[in-house]
Amino acid sequence: MIQEYYQFTGSNISKYIPFIKDGLEFHFEYYKMLQQRRDGKDYNENEKLVLSPSHACETYHGSNAANLVAALRKNLEMVLLLPNEWVSTKEKNKYKEYLTHVPELSFRNREGRKVISPVSETDKASTLKNREIPQLYPVFPYGIYALGLPDLEVGINTWKYGLDKAKGSWFANIHPSDSYPQKVEWWGWTQQAIMLARLGLTNETKSYVMKKLANSRGTVDFDSEQRMRFPVFYGPVFDWMPDMNWAGSGMIAVQEMLLQTIAKNGKEIRVLPAWPEEWDVKYKLHAKNNTTVECSFKKGKIMNVDISPSTRKDDLVLPMHLK
Repeated sequence: MIQEYYQFTGSNISKYIPFIKDGLEFHFEYYKMLQQRRDGKDYNENEKLVLSPSHACETYHGSNAANLVAALRKNLEMVLLLPNEWVSTKEKNKYKEYLTHVPELSFRNREGRKVISPVSETDKASTLKNREIPQLYPVFPYGIYALGLPDLEVGINTWKYGLDKAKGSWFANIHPSDSYPQKVEWWGWTQQAIMLARLGLTNETKSYVMKKLANSRGTVDFDSEQRMRFPVFYGPVFDWMPDMNWAGSGMIAVQEMLLQTIAKNGKEIRVLPAWPEEWDVKYKLHAKNNTTVECSFKKGKIMNVDISPSTRKDDLVLPMHLK
């Protein structure tokens, strides 16, 4: 979040630099220490850090959790882009070496398709202990798979085929055993809509956002006609009411439908990357590098796009079917 803040605003984040460095170095030194205890070496036979034990959110337990692998890789890549006055050349050389030791994401095969595995041990990657989707954290928040980036199909297939059924988990008590709780439970802080927007799956994103931002019911019975006095008092489901995470994840999803700045180290500006043709909209949003984008879209057609500063115009990517 700190590094994203810098990429958007260019603000002085020097007071946070020690925290960033300590976070990166802790993970390397801590997991090297654990590996030393196991076999006397810093890394495995492939010279990669072994992130064990690690949890993929609260949902999977094992090694090399997808969210942790993605976080280390992305933060190391971003710290190398910081000014030398904050991160010296010597330190950057160390972080470049760190990058060579970050383990690769793990994958598994589902219905003949390559999908991201939440942890490296495939036998532990199918038992749900909660409802997060850590195998899609490389999509959001870390932007390793997204529109404009390589292997987008891996991210899409992970959503379509790479999630796990309730069978064999405590979710089977509240869901049919052949259902997918990670897809079904759209309420609260859950992030499906954001991830789907980054994958460019417009129709599915629309469906989740419409449910997410409908007037709050104030009850766990989603068929109830009961409504809260204040429409944005979402909840309760997981924790309390008003549930700001519920509204927050929904609003982030809407912004990701309207504007994305992920590819080319944030330089590419995608306008309406996952916006339904039948929805009219007019917006002004911030992009990275102190840039603002204004767009008007009506009756399935982009009416105008203004970008400031105008030097960023060549970085705009408009959806072909909406031009």
